[in-house]
Amino acid sequence: MIVLESFFLGLIATGIGTLAGVLAGLSLHRYGIDLTTLTSANQYFATSHVLKVVLTWPDLLKAVGVTLATAVLAGVY
Repeated sequence: MIVLESFFLGLIATGIGTLAGVLAGLSLHRYGIDLTTLTSANQYFATSHVLKVVLTWPDLLKAVGVTLATAVLAGVY
């Protein structure tokens, strides 16, 4: 029963965390993080001084799997 409770708590937390992470990722993909003030003004030093997020389905599924596995293992422990 404890393992099942841990699984469902992990499932709920994973859903909320995934939603928050995807929304933050979409915002960072659109606007990025501007590092112009921290980098050299040399235009040939880097292709861009703005870091943008790239979210892929395999990465998202791996994060969800690791989170759920951690929740279940914590319940077993």
